[in-house]
Amino acid sequence: MRVQVTQHYPQAPETVYAYMSDPRNMPAWNSAVTSVEPLDGGTRYVMRRDLPSGAATNELDVVCSVPPSALTIRTLTGPTPFTYHYTLESAAGGTTLRLDGEVELGSVIALAGPLATRFVERGIAANLATLGLILDAR
Repeated sequence: MRVQVTQHYPQAPETVYAYMSDPRNMPAWNSAVTSVEPLDGGTRYVMRRDLPSGAATNELDVVCSVPPSALTIRTLTGPTPFTYHYTLESAAGGTTLRLDGEVELGSVIALAGPLATRFVERGIAANLATLGLILDAR
């Protein structure tokens, strides 16, 4: 399934990118992520999540990092594979972040079609709103 979510932040792209591009910060702003640990000292990480189906472990790879304008991450192993492409642009005195994602859900959930897409997008939007609260407090 393809998902797309946009969020605006009052901070500059450099500030938003610096925080959100470090996978180790994900547990603070992504409600499903419980921990992220470097795997190889480079672009790969072990990400642990609490999903509706139970605990999950994924290997996460930072595929592309172009500070402060683009970040692509994807899972290499584990359940619910995904690829997230984040783009950040200066806008209205801050940053507009757009996430274009591809998510593979189980076949039963995928049958829900647009309803499942909206559910995933709402969850992503809530996580990006939490990211905004963290950025505001910094």
